[in-house]
Amino acid sequence: MLRVALFTAVLLGGALFLESIGLFVSDEAWLIAGVIGAVLLFCVPERGKPREVKGLIFNLVAVIAIYGIFLKFHRWLAVMVGGKLAAALSVLLVLAFAAILLLLSTARQTGARTGNTQ
Repeated sequence: MLRVALFTAVLLGGALFLESIGLFVSDEAWLIAGVIGAVLLFCVPERGKPREVKGLIFNLVAVIAIYGIFLKFHRWLAVMVGGKLAAALSVLLVLAFAAILLLLSTARQTGARTGNTQ
């Protein structure tokens, strides 16, 4: 639970910091802060569990996909269909992607517990 709080703090605080000093615009600041947060999650392992590179890759894919869907695809879609519909579709895509990631994560953890690796 503390790892999730660390990731959230790095993501939100880092995005605000990078944007406020003028180093990156808001979208790219969010992406850079997300990548840094994912690397920090990898560097701070859970108790009793070894670090896995798959976890780092999983977190990086999640950050990049949410960045692409919500921050980039949303703007393109807003030009095509309108702002409110684009926002609704982007949120639905992010929720669907999050659900898929949750299912994959749960399946990976269940497979690791039972010894079934695919």
